[in-house]
Amino acid sequence: MTDSLLAGGLVGSSGKVFCIDFTQAMLDQAERNIEEYTETVKDLFPSSFQFLRKSIDQPDELFSCTKIGSLQRSIADRVISNGVKNLCTQKENAFRTAFELLKPGGIFLLSDLCVVDENRNVEISCTIGDATTS
Repeated sequence: MTDSLLAGGLVGSSGKVFCIDFTQAMLDQAERNIEEYTETVKDLFPSSFQFLRKSIDQPDELFSCTKIGSLQRSIADRVISNGVKNLCTQKENAFRTAFELLKPGGIFLLSDLCVVDENRNVEISCTIGDATTS
């Protein structure tokens, strides 16, 4: 969730960073990082961050969540996914949700692991990184 720290520095006090993860441990670590860096980074505002323990591949559950009432479709200028898609069981839903979160013209930043079918048994898989505009 280091990406959320970087995003928080970019949005400042007027923007929002939605930190979504299906593990509480990752969200807790992100909160600790934000608390730690808020003391030294002047452009990082804890109020800019909202944490949600949900899975990106369950869009109905994600968008119906009442914990964060402001999470809605077409809300994001950027969606950053770093090492998430390979853990999702419903990959098509995960990609669809990422694009549903984006405003028209928004950017989807993806960095993840992949395994090529003919090399499924190798111990090292490739890492990809790419940006796509909605």
